[in-house]
Amino acid sequence: MKRLLASLFLVMAVCGHISAQNKPESAPKVISVFNQKVDFSNYETLYDFSFDVTYTGATSITIGVEQEYSSWYDIIQVHEASPAHVDLKCLSRGNMVWVDIIAENEYGKDTLTIELPVMTEDNANGLTYTDKSPAKTDHIDIYSLDGRFMKRIKNLSELSSYHACTLLLQYYNNKNQLIRSKKISLK
Repeated sequence: MKRLLASLFLVMAVCGHISAQNKPESAPKVISVFNQKVDFSNYETLYDFSFDVTYTGATSITIGVEQEYSSWYDIIQVHEASPAHVDLKCLSRGNMVWVDIIAENEYGKDTLTIELPVMTEDNANGLTYTDKSPAKTDHIDIYSLDGRFMKRIKNLSELSSYHACTLLLQYYNNKNQLIRSKKISLK
């Protein structure tokens, strides 16, 4: 009987510890992404991407993968304690890729998005490639997630009239050269 009570007390203590970690003041947070690696060795037109992620306030993370010109949004559940290791296989070299890292609990949700450029062996080592200053931006083209052109704007304040949605933004300089692309979610 004493052993049963001791086991019950241990289970209650563990459950109490878990619920104490998920208080409103400890909403989930994706803290950092590190050890980003690209592997071209297995495929001719595809590549593998792996990374480690640290997070708090959640027992697992969800990884969402969206590839340019694709209607698929792949979802992977990672049940590893922080830091967790993520391996993504068969990403297309010829398309941009967005990787959403989502930590969620009953008190909230935190998302961090990694944007991968069109991948060549030359830029694989530069995953944290230089982001040119927004001051050099001449205009921004807005696209829906299915690739439909919506509008050209001069600055992001012009997005205030849009309802909650996810958009693709392409920033151009005064020579009409693409500076960068970005996926944003309006709330």
